Amino acid sequence: MAFGVGLSIGTVNTVCSTAADRTGKLPPGRRNIPPATWRTTLTFDSSGTARVGRIPRHGRVITDFADLTQRGAPVARVGHRALSAADLVATVAYSVIAEVLGKPPAEVHGHGDTGIAITHPAGYPAAQVADLRTALDGVGLTEAALVAEPIAAAAWLAAERGPLTPGLALVYDLGGTGLDITLLRVGMGAPSNPIVGLPLHSLDYGGRAFGDMVARAASHGRIPGGAARALGRGFR
Repeated sequence: MAFGVGLSIGTVNTVCSTAADRTGKLPPGRRNIPPATWRTTLTFDSSGTARVGRIPRHGRVITDFADLTQRGAPVARVGHRALSAADLVATVAYSVIAEVLGKPPAEVHGHGDTGIAITHPAGYPAAQVADLRTALDGVGLTEAALVAEPIAAAAWLAAERGPLTPGLALVYDLGGTGLDITLLRVGMGAPSNPIVGLPLHSLDYGGRAFGDMVARAASHGRIPGGAARALGRGFR
């Protein structure tokens, strides 16, 4: 049985899903789960073990590291190691995949029945994709495929709904910190790199921008303050 794990690590949330190529009993230690979500946060205990999704009342929690394009991205020091933003993303990937598989990802590498795909924004330049590839290799995810997010979305749609009509598709991702828009060629005859032109990225839209807008409106008395605070928390 072929078994796949797909992972998307966003600025606010990390989503993981699994799929098998046919029904039946899954191999030991593997769970066919619906898409599950973690907050994209990292904490490290005294032994250096990483925990994903926790926001402790006391102690340090690392956030806002998933966008490799941002300047001044967080760098963590764990023991004698300095971890870059790409290293932190790779740590999240390793921890979540290990939790889903029930074993270290290295134990399933080399077995043709398991595939792992990790997405990244289509707008990443080659150097940042290479940084992410190096970081994933460093945690043992050497065989995990890196896939641009809109390409992964189109592949999912084709798998769920059947072959796509040849032509162009507009894929957008309205995330916690911004909006990404990409034009793809889909369907029969689409090239191996189906992205048309340059992907667009805007910080003027997204959950954080919306929360800021609501907060500004509330400060001018345009909406009730309690409603503004609730909306702002929901999008951050």
